[in-house]
Amino acid sequence: MTGSSITGQPGVMQRSCPVLIVSGDRRRAPEPPARDVLAHLLNYLQPKVVVHGGGGATDDWAGATAQTHGFEVKVFDARWGEAGRAAGPIRNRQMAKFAKDQGGGYCILFPGGAGTLSMYEEAKKLDLAIIDLRYLDKRHDEPQQGLFR
Repeated sequence: MTGSSITGQPGVMQRSCPVLIVSGDRRRAPEPPARDVLAHLLNYLQPKVVVHGGGGATDDWAGATAQTHGFEVKVFDARWGEAGRAAGPIRNRQMAKFAKDQGGGYCILFPGGAGTLSMYEEAKKLDLAIIDLRYLDKRHDEPQQGLFR
């Protein structure tokens, strides 16, 4: 793979992290091999808490997977009624800030759409490590650099 650096944390992935943020498609959960990656990352990173945005298929699957493996899960629901279309980006900013305030962490991006891209941008702004699996979706049109950003 090309582009094997991790944004914000060059070098080897650190074992143990305060927060693991999960983001992806709201309509469908990831398929193998992306599906298998989360369990391995949970085992390797041992996050204190797994965070997602309560946004549907990927978030529901990630939360259930984390709970099955014995990890605490925190859901940041978007306030669509109050903020309209800005609610998703606001929620993503809150998740990234939470991770930063807890001492950092990783953001894993599964195939998704505009919300996943927004989560990528918010994680990058706060220098969180990003594990980008969006490229595993055959529908993804953007050229990808590799697994770690």
